Amino acid sequence: PDSCPQLNGFSTVDRYGCIDSDQDGYSNPTSDWTISNGADAFPNDSSQWTDNDFDGYGDNPSGTTPDACTAVVGNSTLDRYGCIDSDGDGYSDDGLSWTVSQGADACPSTGLGETVDAFGCSAEQRDSDSDGIVDSRDECPNTATGASVYSTGCLRVEEDSQSGTNTETARDPSEGGGVTTAVGCLFWIGVIVYFTYYRKKKTPQHRVRTPPSRQQHIPIQRQPSQQEVQAQQLAQQRQLETEHFQQQLAQQTYQTQQLQKQLAQQTHSATQMTAMQAELAQLQESKAVLEKELEDSSKSTTVVQNITYNIQDSAISGDLTASLKPKDE
Repeated sequence: PDSCPQLNGFSTVDRYGCIDSDQDGYSNPTSDWTISNGADAFPNDSSQWTDNDFDGYGDNPSGTTPDACTAVVGNSTLDRYGCIDSDGDGYSDDGLSWTVSQGADACPSTGLGETVDAFGCSAEQRDSDSDGIVDSRDECPNTATGASVYSTGCLRVEEDSQSGTNTETARDPSEGGGVTTAVGCLFWIGVIVYFTYYRKKKTPQHRVRTPPSRQQHIPIQRQPSQQEVQAQQLAQQRQLETEHFQQQLAQQTYQTQQLQKQLAQQTHSATQMTAMQAELAQLQESKAVLEKELEDSSKSTTVVQNITYNIQDSAISGDLTASLKPKDE
C-alpha cells in the first residue's frame, strides 16, 4: 500500500510511494518517519542508507565512507572510517582486529592539534627505527630493530668508535654509575696485581756469611716445593674468579640502570611495565647475590695469598738452616 498517497514518491524498501531523493529505495526521513523507523540515513547518497551506530558513516561496506566499526560510535577518518580515535588525529586506535602494521595509530595519545605523520605520531613521539628513543633525541635514527642502544639512540659499538674510546669501558655519558663501576673494578684488580708482584719482589734475600777459610760464595738455589706451586695456582684461580664476579656485577648494574630508566619514562603498556618491574626485581636480587660472591671471593683470595707467603717464608727458612749447618771436613 502507498504510505504517502498524497505524494508522488518512488520508495520501495522501508515503505512504498514516498519521496526518495537519491532513488536508492529508501524514503526520506520525515517528522513521523525517522531513521529509527527505517528511513534513509543518507537521503542524498545513493550508496548509503543505514547508520547503525549513528556516527555519520554508512553501514554499506562498498558505499561512500563505509563504517569500519558499525557497532561503535567512532570519529576516525584516515586509516578507516567510524572507529574510535582517542586523540582525535584521524587515525583509529589499534585493537585485536586492526593493528599498527595495518594502519592503526602508533601514538594514540598525541596532543590535541599536533601535526602527525602516517603512523599517527607527532615529531616529539616519532621513533622511526623503533629503538625506544624518539627521533628528536635519537642521534642514530637508523638503528636496526631490537638492537641494544644508549639513551642517545646509538649502538654501543657505533658510539664507541665515533668517540674513539675503549669498547670495554665506554659507557653512555648519562650513565655515570657504569663508568664508576668499571673504573673501580680496574682499580682493585691493579691493587691485587701490584701487591702480588711487590711482595714477591721484596721477599728478603738472606745471605750466608762464609767462614774466612771458605772464600768461595755458594749461592742458595732452591726449586719451589709442590705446596708452593699448588698455593700459587690456587691464588691465580681465586684472582680470576674475583675478576669474573666483578665483570658480572658491572653488567648487572648497567642492566638495572637501563630498566629503571625505561620504567621512569612510562611509555609502555601496563603489561609491559609489570614485566619490566619483575625483571628489575630479579636483576636486583641477582646483583645482591653477585656482590656477596665477590666479597667472599675477595676474602678467599687474601687468605690464599697469605698461605702462599707463609709457605715461601717457611721454605726459605728451611733452605737457610740447611745451608748454615756445618759440613764434615
